[in-house]
Amino acid sequence: MNIEKYLLKKLNPVADDVVIHSSTSKTIQTKFVNNRIITTKEECSKGISIFVSIKKKLVSTSIRNFSKSSADSSIREIVSFAKFAEPNPDFNGIAKGPFKYKTPSEMFDAKVIKVNSADIVGNTISIADKYGCRVSGVFEVSDVNDSILTSNKVEANDKGTSLYLSARCFKDDGSGHNTAVSRVLKRFDYKNAVESAAELAVNSKNPQKVSPGRYSVLFHPLSFANLMNHVGDSCSVFSVESGLSFFRDKLNQQVASDNLSVYDDGLIANGLSSSKFDSEGYPTQRTELISNGVLKNYLHNTSTAIKYKTKSTGNAGLISPSPHNIVVSPGDRDYSELIKGMKKGLIVSHVWYTRFQNYSTGDFSTLPRDATFLVENGRIVRPIKNIRISENLLNMLKNVKFLGKDTQQAHSWDAEMPVFTPSCVVENVNITMPE
Repeated sequence: MNIEKYLLKKLNPVADDVVIHSSTSKTIQTKFVNNRIITTKEECSKGISIFVSIKKKLVSTSIRNFSKSSADSSIREIVSFAKFAEPNPDFNGIAKGPFKYKTPSEMFDAKVIKVNSADIVGNTISIADKYGCRVSGVFEVSDVNDSILTSNKVEANDKGTSLYLSARCFKDDGSGHNTAVSRVLKRFDYKNAVESAAELAVNSKNPQKVSPGRYSVLFHPLSFANLMNHVGDSCSVFSVESGLSFFRDKLNQQVASDNLSVYDDGLIANGLSSSKFDSEGYPTQRTELISNGVLKNYLHNTSTAIKYKTKSTGNAGLISPSPHNIVVSPGDRDYSELIKGMKKGLIVSHVWYTRFQNYSTGDFSTLPRDATFLVENGRIVRPIKNIRISENLLNMLKNVKFLGKDTQQAHSWDAEMPVFTPSCVVENVNITMPE
């Protein structure tokens, strides 16, 4: 018995819209601390999520028991919950299929499934040791199969693999952090990522304090990705409606420097969140967000697109549209040229604890972590420590001065949305001291 089709058959007579999404995954995670592997665990899971609209009353649930009796029980609960739920007048239904899908390239690689995690981590430790560094982090290998079935003639399948390494290197009181991510083995450049982290650790020993004030800041891809995650979130029409977007009422307005162009791409090759379809089965696509500083689009699902008399951007989230992969168009400068162009500046390799004081205006602060350097007259002077960036993200976007050529797909625990970005120089950034 195909439990997904059984659920759809039983729900169709009582519901206006039904989405059945099933996912099967296998993940092997290896953690290492101070050059030693401490844990390795394998997690296999299968789950089915169910979304139902009954007279605009929305109910979602999930099941992990795939028996007919469990499915019948879930259906009864869905119908019962719907009786007491309040209708959502803004809900306008799901995508109507069938659709033809484009398959993103470099999504699945059978070689990934056969990767020996101990070898990858062992090489990571050896590289760090070559620089005299301790290294800690995590390595994950995943194999995922997704399928979707809806009441509107959508039936599709997708599969993908992924590799992710996070490595933080330590040398005395210096530290450096970098990550590597890929869907296919041939593009998993983890050795370069570890070498970069180790070099940052070695070069950031004996950091000193620096005076607060306004500086030009060169953000490495990992640190800029953290900020661009919030740009992507603010492009969701759900964030706009809920007052959590600093892009509210700014469509077709200048929101950034004309040097900055950003798009969302659910089809980009090797993208960690690339997929043929979104959460309602609508085909994914490339959507222009910021073009030469001008905000061009919000991200929509079918329901919000109908409300605003536009087209879905293939970004469902059935309730909250969300980006797939944020892409920052690269510039034409080498990394060394970015440094040479700075008179009074800082290099920030990594940030964390990014917190917004006001989402609607874009006021936030974040803490540079790991290797951070002072630049004077185009030269790195010394490593620094104990600073905070206290800024407004809209102001920072408008002060983007230069973009490098060194695009990296960046992803980490504090930048969960994959971002393809180069290094970026932002002028006039407010630097304060942590309390």
